[in-house]
Amino acid sequence: PLGFSFDFYGVNQTQVFVSSNGFMSFEPGVSNGCCNGKPLPQTDDVNNVIAGFWEDLNLPQGNIRRQTTSPVGSQQFIVGFYNIHIISTARGLPLR
Repeated sequence: PLGFSFDFYGVNQTQVFVSSNGFMSFEPGVSNGCCNGKPLPQTDDVNNVIAGFWEDLNLPQGNIRRQTTSPVGSQQFIVGFYNIHIISTARGLPLR
């Protein structure tokens, strides 16, 4: 749950689903979107998303944190990906 109502392209959203591959969806049951971003919209179920990284991420090496901040009426929902490596690159650089 977001903890507040959020207008996303004219639709009020009250919950978000965070993918381990670096994006958020407003619909339950959306696939993890493996393994990297693509143009939107698509004919598959990975639409209606906010894509920050959208890469093949190795989650067991890091963590995802989320929080709702600010007073009522000006809340912000923040998602952070910490020390997570990108699998699809040869360098395996961590996201910070």
